[in-house]
Amino acid sequence: MDERFPTPRNSQFALTRRALLGGGTAAAALALGGLSPVRGFAAATEVVFETTSGRVRGTSVDGVNIFRGVPYGASTEGAARFLPPQKPKPWAGIKDALEYGPRAWQNRPANGKGPGQPMSEDCLVLNVWTPALRDNRKRPVLVWFHGGGFGTGSGAEAQTEGSNLARRHDMVVVTLNHRLNIFGYLDLAELGGPRFAESGNAGMLDLTLALEWVRDNIGNLGGDPGNVMIDGQSGGGMKVGTVMAMPPAKGLFHRAIAESGSAVRAVTREGAYQTARDVMKALNLQPNQVEQLQQIPPDRLFDVIRTVDKVGYAMGTHLPLAFRPVVDGKSLPGHPCDPKAPAISANVPAIIGSVNNEVSPLPAGTELDEAELRRRIDPLAGPQNTAKLLELARQAHPKATNAELYPLLASESFRLDGITQAERKAALGKAPAYLYLFTWEDEVRKAFHTAEIPFAFDNAQVIKRRANGSPEVEGLVKTMSETWVAFAKTGNPNHPGLPKWEPYDEKKRLTMIFDAECKVVSDPTRTDRLLLKAAGL
Repeated sequence: MDERFPTPRNSQFALTRRALLGGGTAAAALALGGLSPVRGFAAATEVVFETTSGRVRGTSVDGVNIFRGVPYGASTEGAARFLPPQKPKPWAGIKDALEYGPRAWQNRPANGKGPGQPMSEDCLVLNVWTPALRDNRKRPVLVWFHGGGFGTGSGAEAQTEGSNLARRHDMVVVTLNHRLNIFGYLDLAELGGPRFAESGNAGMLDLTLALEWVRDNIGNLGGDPGNVMIDGQSGGGMKVGTVMAMPPAKGLFHRAIAESGSAVRAVTREGAYQTARDVMKALNLQPNQVEQLQQIPPDRLFDVIRTVDKVGYAMGTHLPLAFRPVVDGKSLPGHPCDPKAPAISANVPAIIGSVNNEVSPLPAGTELDEAELRRRIDPLAGPQNTAKLLELARQAHPKATNAELYPLLASESFRLDGITQAERKAALGKAPAYLYLFTWEDEVRKAFHTAEIPFAFDNAQVIKRRANGSPEVEGLVKTMSETWVAFAKTGNPNHPGLPKWEPYDEKKRLTMIFDAECKVVSDPTRTDRLLLKAAGL
């Protein structure tokens, strides 16, 4: 790993103002609680830029200007809870943007380990990496929506650190935090009236406010507000698909990438209303006491999720998870991509894709009896489809054990939403949709969920740490990052280092395979795609 580059795990860039003013590596190390100076660590210098709310102070390292924890919205606590986000109040002086800001309330630390950033309802913050300030250049802008379904995650991750894209590819990179789970997706319109009409999509409205911040401020950061690409993985990919169907976001982005997560259907209003009633009952509140929900401590409110949403997180957007975007008739007028792709973003080109093992193979020696296999498949296929799906799967894969069938079907169930999104996007005939499948394997795991992210972000140092220095890493990192950059700049992913990649359609079903040797294949998962279709999915 190139230790000059900041990551949440080593935190060598979570610099305090005192460390910066002290100057140099030694002062930075002291500010980090006695960490030894990092070999190759470049001294940071202060940089300041003007936002629409006030000035912020960041750092400049090796030609990249970095701002962390910049407010794009006001606090959502107290009387602002469940309501559409508001712009931050202007501040006097200079606000430090040296450390990642708070993450939204959730049930695990950022990145799944360690203390992470503190949780807070004052979590509407973003991070920016840019090669230059106020130079009148118009660089493409990548805005990243983090994964974690609609319930966990943050914009502070090692694999999405934006320094390499900014430095090597002359781009501006933005990552952000927003409201999640019950704080972002509890629809109180029925119980609370017009004031809470958009509460079921508060977390998605946070994303549109962040895109407005980009539109209004990115020009001062060397970016082009007329060339913004939204990108996300897993839940972040679903957020991309949902934003593509939201009128408040129209015109705020111009390209879209959905990695291993496609939003086809959202929660219906009827289902969302029932969830709200269940929440009130769990808290011993009457239906007319909605405003008291804004006074409940956030940890107690979060704990209600376990009582109300009994369906654990699983793959696929067709599942009955309680706290996710709602078809509210206003901020989200209809399902994101059902029965067709949204006309509102018809002119936005898209890349849609998945990894080979969205659900990792079970450990060697694992055995699943028939009852356990059905228990796992039911939420993926719907109980009414499970028997037929398993019958067809056993015909297609007669030698597969139950332990092998589960991850195979779960991965294809996840992938099917992306194929559906690509089909329906292509059917509009307005802008291309490109489909990919990431199949590269390292010595640790098999093309696992999230594996492609550091490749696209040109963060080879993260991959090398877990791939034991595979010689294939550098080549694929170069190919994928240049693909993402080409698409961000032009809306076309093709470049000299990539085989010709044509848009997807239902006739050819051309799919880019990202591996040590990249190639275009027609319908690479045809067998499993068709058996899922035949089973009614």
